Amino acid sequence: MRDYLARQMNEKKMRERIEKEHNDEQAMMWARDKENYEQEEKRLAEKIKHINHDNAGFLKRQMGEKESRGGKRMHAEEFRMNKPLLK
Repeated sequence: MRDYLARQMNEKKMRERIEKEHNDEQAMMWARDKENYEQEEKRLAEKIKHINHDNAGFLKRQMGEKESRGGKRMHAEEFRMNKPLLK
């Protein structure tokens, strides 16, 4: 009977150890996934920031070119297209 109980205790300890190893491995995978997600989000935010900066520069150049041509007012078609934005 003692051998049977000792074997059961050993099996239970082994199952607990395997379950703990599995949980530790899962936790490491989640940590790695979280780190990868944060890196990707940071990369996308930087890309968007760069694109917005480029677009702002382009629009400023356009405004400068328009002012250098002496055109202070919008054409009628341009005004019609931009009317919702101007409000």
